[in-house]
Amino acid sequence: MEAFPGGTPTAADLDAVTGGRPAFLPNRDHHGAWVNTIALERGGVDAATPDPLDGRVERYPDGTPTGCLHDGAMGYVARLVPTAAAGELRAGLGAGLRYLHSVGIAHYQDACVGSAGELGIFDTFDTCQSAAADGTLTASVTGALWWNRHADHGQADEMLARRERATFGSFRATSVKLMVDGVCETFTAAMSSPYLDGYGHSTGTPRTTRATSSSSPTS
Repeated sequence: MEAFPGGTPTAADLDAVTGGRPAFLPNRDHHGAWVNTIALERGGVDAATPDPLDGRVERYPDGTPTGCLHDGAMGYVARLVPTAAAGELRAGLGAGLRYLHSVGIAHYQDACVGSAGELGIFDTFDTCQSAAADGTLTASVTGALWWNRHADHGQADEMLARRERATFGSFRATSVKLMVDGVCETFTAAMSSPYLDGYGHSTGTPRTTRATSSSSPTS
């Protein structure tokens, strides 16, 4: 975010280097994504597109999307991202491990192990589990199992089963991740009192409340 004015890069910036190919680049905290013009078009995002209840489309004064999608608004384009194959996930894990080791990191937490399609994140549980089994997971990894706010509480049984499968060795899944709101930097964090944003006042955007789903945990 520090690389762009206001933390929000534009589609035009990305258009200049993507050669007309659709691009979806999640921020490192996965509370936002940078997309180019063709990705906005394919996602059906324009001045008339409403903000979802759990996110916001960054816009110019005339309502035209700038190229930044915050939190739940990422789903407009994330749903179009092709599913990664098992081999691609293993290759990605290997590349990540090589980089981490090069800067002296031997243990890390993966804060989203599960299917989070609205964020453009693929389920890497089996990837980490198989790498731990064959010895290629050369770091110690603690996984946080992703709570799908669109599913019912029955998913807890699957999480318990996953925890039992990953309680030893180099990969452990010992916690659950619930994303209940956004972040302060983009004014999507849910606050008890309004705070100033680029549009006047905001109280943020809760991602999980009693109002959005009777089967979801409350924020």
